[in-house]
Amino acid sequence: MQMSGISEHVIYDVKQRVTLRAKASAIVPVQEYAITGKRVVVYDRKINEVNAMRAFHIENTTDDVLCNGTVSILEGGRFAGQVEFAPMLPKDDQIIRYGLDTSVSVTATVGKKDEAISDMKLATVPSGLRKTETVRGLEITYLCRRETTYTLKNNSTEALPKTVYVDHTASNADNGYSVITTDNCVKASTGFSRFAFHLKPQEEVVFKVQEEATYSRTIRHGFDKYIASNDTQFYKEKHLLTDAMVQRLLEVRGIGTIEDAVDVSAAARCSPSEPLDKFDKQLDKVVADVPASLKDTAQACFSAELRDGLRNMTYGMTSSDWFLPAHSTTSAMASFTSLCTSTSPWCIISSPPTTFGLRSNPRDPQSTNIPRVRI
Repeated sequence: MQMSGISEHVIYDVKQRVTLRAKASAIVPVQEYAITGKRVVVYDRKINEVNAMRAFHIENTTDDVLCNGTVSILEGGRFAGQVEFAPMLPKDDQIIRYGLDTSVSVTATVGKKDEAISDMKLATVPSGLRKTETVRGLEITYLCRRETTYTLKNNSTEALPKTVYVDHTASNADNGYSVITTDNCVKASTGFSRFAFHLKPQEEVVFKVQEEATYSRTIRHGFDKYIASNDTQFYKEKHLLTDAMVQRLLEVRGIGTIEDAVDVSAAARCSPSEPLDKFDKQLDKVVADVPASLKDTAQACFSAELRDGLRNMTYGMTSSDWFLPAHSTTSAMASFTSLCTSTSPWCIISSPPTTFGLRSNPRDPQSTNIPRVRI
């Protein structure tokens, strides 16, 4: 016969000849095996959170493969249940559960998760044709721990102690936990551990199982709490941050500030009734706030010619199309086009234009043959 789960044919030899008449049936004993096993009580929260279960822990001590099928459980000469039997190779073991147990009480309490930063590093992404690694934020790795407390009590009055198994499966949250507790562990695999206890009558045991996991997340915006707050020195003392990392992240934040300031919609919100220098003050504040290593770049981006061009620009049909009205000065138009097409500091901050064309601005009937730049 071929057994489910085993990729080979298993042949059983019947020692005695068996004769069956046509259309007759019979139960034919093939082989009797004496294998080792013991009575245990098993608690698994995934199967039953309230009750433990009576079970047999058996081991295939023979040299033969035991076929899968259905087995009957006899306890004290009385029928106790019928369960599925999984195939067993030599030296395999398995738990055969056959009913609820009321003599052993088990409760499980999951504690709060404890989370702490274990590592920090600059987050980089490949950019440009050469796929140069460019810093885009901060990657933070967290170390998480959680604890489950099991309380076991043998309520039986029998003289013999009871063997209790606690099957614990680790949580799959936070990129997957692993069990780090090894005391009383008799079997372990990835994300699973089995703990064994021998409880005397009326004995109670409190046992804690600890799990551990790590996961990472990348912060591209709003990392001031790590580089410009009272906690910055704490992270440095823990050797999570260095002065070089802080300086580089300040530059990343400064580049983001410059990109936001170049957004022409900010200039469009300046109405004629407002002071003419409102937009200039906004850009001057950006230049003053960026790190010293970016001041030259910011000043080059916000030159007088570019400010004139931005101040006179209007918003086009889409979020990425910007137009210079016909009444703009030729020098402002040329300056803006030059900044967008050259290798000036503008191109360091924002991607070079990908399309050029001629288009009229529907909001300005006088504008014709206007250079369109997609940034």
